[in-house]
Amino acid sequence: MSIEDRIRERVLAELDLTENLSDVQILEEIRREICLEGKRCALSYDRRKELERHIFHSLRRLDILQDFLEDEDITEIMVNGPSCIFLERQGRIERSKRQFYSAEKLQDVIQQIASTQNQIISETNPILDTRIPEFGARVNIVMSPIAIGSPVLTIRKFPSEPITMERLLEYDYQPARPEKLYAQAKELVPTVPKDPVYKEMIRDSIAQLNLMSKHVEELRRKMDELASSLPEYQTVRSMYGVGPSLGPQIMAEIGDISRFNHREALTAYAGVDPGKNDSGEVVHKSGHASKCGSARLRKALFQVMEAMLQLGPRDDDPVSQFLFKKKAEGKPYLVYMTAGANKFLRVYYGKVKECIRNLPASDSED
Repeated sequence: MSIEDRIRERVLAELDLTENLSDVQILEEIRREICLEGKRCALSYDRRKELERHIFHSLRRLDILQDFLEDEDITEIMVNGPSCIFLERQGRIERSKRQFYSAEKLQDVIQQIASTQNQIISETNPILDTRIPEFGARVNIVMSPIAIGSPVLTIRKFPSEPITMERLLEYDYQPARPEKLYAQAKELVPTVPKDPVYKEMIRDSIAQLNLMSKHVEELRRKMDELASSLPEYQTVRSMYGVGPSLGPQIMAEIGDISRFNHREALTAYAGVDPGKNDSGEVVHKSGHASKCGSARLRKALFQVMEAMLQLGPRDDDPVSQFLFKKKAEGKPYLVYMTAGANKFLRVYYGKVKECIRNLPASDSED
């Protein structure tokens, strides 16, 4: 682990992320940890200021993108994953040595960019065009399932001074170069011959896709039909953000609610409970979710949270009110999404338990 990552971990362990901390408070904690690290190894003044800037940007700004955006020589930023970043500097493409310290941090930065413009990007809405007004930059984001492996992010910065005809004439224009590029590009574009065999192959492919779509819809219908036979079906379906697909999926992943003795057991099963540190060496004021439970259940819960974000908060729904409250406090994406999922499961537990208790004795025995 690098010095920067080590200091960042200690800062996160000391800060209480549930409180509204000011930039000054965070900077003071960062400087204190840098001083402690300086007692273990020699750190120059420039290195200390660099660590302070990098760690602060990772906690309160756009992480490594902040430095790139503030650099006037950089005109474009291309992120192909947490460790694969390219920069356009004065017309030349170069690969950056810097990288995000985790895939979750890249995801958090993406959600932060989207939320500043009151926009949403998720698996159900995986493409987003937005902007960063502070730097006069346009942003394009592509996420899973369209992006393979990890999210793709492109930021195009516009020059502070507009390009004039005089500046264009200064460029070394080569008329033969575009023709050569066009000829080479044509060779890379696949073409399908106008042949009856190829047309038939395309029609068969379309027919197979349509058939698969029908099978998926049939499976969803049968899943909903099977779930509707359970006594808690109407209770779960009445919960805000739960649709005909997510309702049966959540019920199937949780199973019999009576096997959980309390709400904390259910949140632990889903892996949205706060992680614990029992080493006795470090006392954490806040921690990451354990993620030790069902990944499929967590994904379904996050989809419910995304549906709430798209629909907006509802006055009679405590979960959506809690979710938007955490988001308004400036919490990172994974923090407010996990907190909302935890709250949803606690409400789910109470409602389904009450539903089962109110059943007639003969129904509950069945």
